[in-house]
Amino acid sequence: MLRVKLTDPEEFQVVADATAGLAGVESVYDQREVFDDLFDFLNAATIVAAALAIVMMVTAMLLITTTIRLSALSRRKETTIMRMVGSSRSLIQLPFMLEGAVAATGGALLAIAGLWFGVQYLVEGWLTGSISWVDYISRDDVWSVAPWLILIAVGLAGAASC
Repeated sequence: MLRVKLTDPEEFQVVADATAGLAGVESVYDQREVFDDLFDFLNAATIVAAALAIVMMVTAMLLITTTIRLSALSRRKETTIMRMVGSSRSLIQLPFMLEGAVAATGGALLAIAGLWFGVQYLVEGWLTGSISWVDYISRDDVWSVAPWLILIAVGLAGAASC
């Protein structure tokens, strides 16, 4: 068996046509065909994961909105007093917006901690030792994503509380 690695895999058909009729060549096989089904599955899984992320973001916004409204309803007497003394609408809403932002930041920090421990003990501790030929994410990747998680959480809380 002779394996040929092409510098440009798109030129496979040219090489296959040139070598298919030669003596001693039983078959010419493109290994990309083996992985096409795997890549199709991974692409579909990526689309499903993106759709789930969107659903989770909408769910988080609805949950934050509901929590803020319940908090406002439980403090109706205080907000009525604030309205009676002439507080502006934004001054009345500000504590509830801050409460949502603090809760979202806490949730983002818990998510970052969960990611860090998962990468530390599952990926780097267990997977790296058992399957070494895969390039895994590291704790540095978690730290590079962490600020974005916090910004998205505060942004969702801000959008949900308006």
